[in-house]
Amino acid sequence: MYFIPPQNPPSGASTIVLKMRCMRALAALPIGFVACFAQAAAQDPVSIPDAALRHCIEQALGKSAGAPITEEEMAGIGYLGCALRADGSSPHGAVSSLAGLEHALGLSSASLVGNAISDLTPLAGLTSLTSLGLGANSIADIGALAELGSLAYLGLHGNAIADVSALRGLAALNDLVLTDNHVADIAPLAENEGLGTGDYITLTANPLSAAAHETHIPALQDRAATV
Repeated sequence: MYFIPPQNPPSGASTIVLKMRCMRALAALPIGFVACFAQAAAQDPVSIPDAALRHCIEQALGKSAGAPITEEEMAGIGYLGCALRADGSSPHGAVSSLAGLEHALGLSSASLVGNAISDLTPLAGLTSLTSLGLGANSIADIGALAELGSLAYLGLHGNAIADVSALRGLAALNDLVLTDNHVADIAPLAENEGLGTGDYITLTANPLSAAAHETHIPALQDRAATV
């Protein structure tokens, strides 16, 4: 509510009080506007252009096909399953774009195995993720995962990944699957101080370098990781 001073304000101490009230009222306005806009934004519909991803999200939320999905609803999703079935079939089709998933700020576990995903950018801010399955996609660049410091399980098998430097700082990892990629240099894994006792790193079917075999794998094994 706006504070409207009287047309003939008093003088002296009363004027000082009046000015202070005006200042407080004006100072409060931006806070009110921010809160109002934030609340309104939470009810804004989210754009999810990929039909297969949208179908998965609709199922996760119990929404009917085509019903609006708000930012608030997206933020409440804890688990998302969009993987192909074991027989290669899918009730939703192959997901090729993750656009819109950046609003799933509460997402802790996602299975996206066996799709046609290449761009992981929408995942970059989903720092609540602890389990992420991205195997059998079309991924070459995993840079977007570099800040997902809560990840414990990360499945990346069957992609086109050569550079694993984004995994250097993911200290919470305890199960990393990189089978069937293009990885030669695993120095970033050896430099990840969180990888050690009881952790599993699967590197089968990669063109690992001599340094990987002679230096980095032994270093990880010396820390009691299973490689």
